[in-house]
This record gives sequence, structure tokens and C-alpha cells, in this order.
Amino acid sequence: MNLDTLGSLNYVRFVFNGDGPAGSEAITKIFTDYFTSQGLATEPSEPTTFDGASFGPLADAGIPTGGLFGGAADVKTDEEAAVFGGTAGAQYDACFHQSCDTIDNVNVRALSEFGDGAAHTIWTLAMTRQPPIGTAGFHRTTGAATGGFGLSAVG
Repeated sequence: MNLDTLGSLNYVRFVFNGDGPAGSEAITKIFTDYFTSQGLATEPSEPTTFDGASFGPLADAGIPTGGLFGGAADVKTDEEAAVFGGTAGAQYDACFHQSCDTIDNVNVRALSEFGDGAAHTIWTLAMTRQPPIGTAGFHRTTGAATGGFGLSAVG
């Protein structure tokens, strides 16, 4: 799970697209469903591409990948500013990898929203009895057979 620049000052709530090994789509869905349940929009376009070099080897090994991204040095669009506020035409985080990138340069609201989404997703995945294998054909189960609750195949 990649949790990147979650405190960007001029943030957008990006969710990585789940276009990785089987199970990646389920991680993306947990994130987006959580934000929807909280009345929080995710980016106004398609989920952002998850092509980080540091996670490529995990995806190549078949490990489901996903995550959140608040934006870095790229520039916020007019459409994104209309959804999330902030300043169109300005970087998501002008201090990204700069000397001003300190604890004093954190958007507490963004960090709180992303942190809650990350905690929810990590908890949801931790409480499953098997890794996510996509969303189709799986449902939450309860009872002694699963020792609590988890995901199980349907059909």
C-alpha cells in the first residue's frame, strides 16, 4: 500500500487505480467506497495511475497494490479546484522535496481525511481471512467458520 504526500497543502484526494495484480482492484474499491460513505469525493477523473518504481517489483511478483496520493509537484486543474478547493494553476504541494517540506507544511484536513481512509482500508484488509482477489464473487462472512469475519468466494 502506497500512502504518498497525504498532507499536501493544495491536495486532491487521489486513489490509485487498482490496475495491478488480482486483488488491487479490491483495495481501490475499499478506499473509494470509504470516501463515498464519508461524503468525500475522490478525484473528478479516473483513479490515478499506480506506476511508482518502488512498488513495481511488488506488482510484478503478483502482490496486490493500491494506495492514496495527495499530489506532489504537479499543478492542480480548474476541475480539481472546483471539487476540492484550493488554488487551480498552483502545485499540489509547492514544498514537495524542498527544504520547506517540514512538519509546518502539512494540511491537517487532508492528512486527517487520508489517514482515516488508510486506517479503514488497513483494518478492513487485516480483518479478512484471505487476501482480496478482486471484488466480483466475494462477500463478507461472519461466524465461527471464519473466526470472526472475512471474505469468502461465492459461486
